[in-house]
Amino acid sequence: MNRIRLATAGLLVAWMAHDLEELATMSDSSRTLMRQLPDWMPAPASIRQGFTARYLATGIPAIGMVVAAATIRGYRTQSAQPSTRTHCSALACTGSAPSP
Repeated sequence: MNRIRLATAGLLVAWMAHDLEELATMSDSSRTLMRQLPDWMPAPASIRQGFTARYLATGIPAIGMVVAAATIRGYRTQSAQPSTRTHCSALACTGSAPSP
């Protein structure tokens, strides 16, 4: 397995693990955090009680599709496209992946 294939597969696997953890824990933890939010801080009323499972089950896969597309593009172009490097850098900023 070449380095590009390993890196792109690793990117996708790391993101999937990260997202599965978020899907499992974020609804409960967001409720706790949103209750601690001061009243003066602007936040939509719909999220003041935390993120619903439906909200997370929609948003997390949507971002996952973007990451999957970046992974596929990175593999096909051998990470030669600036957009692929940008996606990797963005993931590194979230702590989900090593920087390129």
